[in-house]
Amino acid sequence: MYLHSDMDTSTQIPTFSPDRLRAARDAAKLTRQAVARIIGTTERTLFRWETGESMPGADDLYRLADVLGVRVDDLRAEAAS
Repeated sequence: MYLHSDMDTSTQIPTFSPDRLRAARDAAKLTRQAVARIIGTTERTLFRWETGESMPGADDLYRLADVLGVRVDDLRAEAAS
């Protein structure tokens, strides 16, 4: 599991960014269909993540980062300053 009991919950955690997911997939030159197949989800689910209709869970976020050759942080929105 990716949760830490000592995590400071008062700190703003950057959220998932659909735009960054789409950009990472485009940069990796992979289709939605290919990424969905590799990580074990549907193309529709990946579409929903890329359009912001829904967000991937932690496990899927790690799989996406691995397949796309990026860090998990690269798929998160930047924290507001």
